[in-house]
Amino acid sequence: MLSDKFTDHMKDKKVRRMETVGEDVYFILDDMVLQKSGDTTILFYSGHVDKLDCGASHIIMKTDNGYMAQGSNNNGQLCIPGLTKARTPTASPLLDALPIDKIFVGGWHNYARLQDGSFVGWGYNVCYF
Repeated sequence: MLSDKFTDHMKDKKVRRMETVGEDVYFILDDMVLQKSGDTTILFYSGHVDKLDCGASHIIMKTDNGYMAQGSNNNGQLCIPGLTKARTPTASPLLDALPIDKIFVGGWHNYARLQDGSFVGWGYNVCYF
């Protein structure tokens, strides 16, 4: 549950967007992201988030501080080598190094359209038809 002080801070805030991963719901506001899991709501990220997209078990978000990722990385979907899981939003320097125009988040994979129009992909490399 949220504290009364936090609830008072939130009463004038507007939700810009909502995303889901499994049963968790993420509320994107101007200066924070809240995560609601069951009856509990927590501050997931403090700061401005330009974009947040969810896969089946991971999140990629663009913040004022660069790209952040959270969740399962079993298939490399977070683009953070050597990490199997990020329990909190974690910086992704490899994504920050790319001239990304837009990211497309899939179940266990992602694609990025670069500023020159080319695409790069990472994560689980299987196609189902």
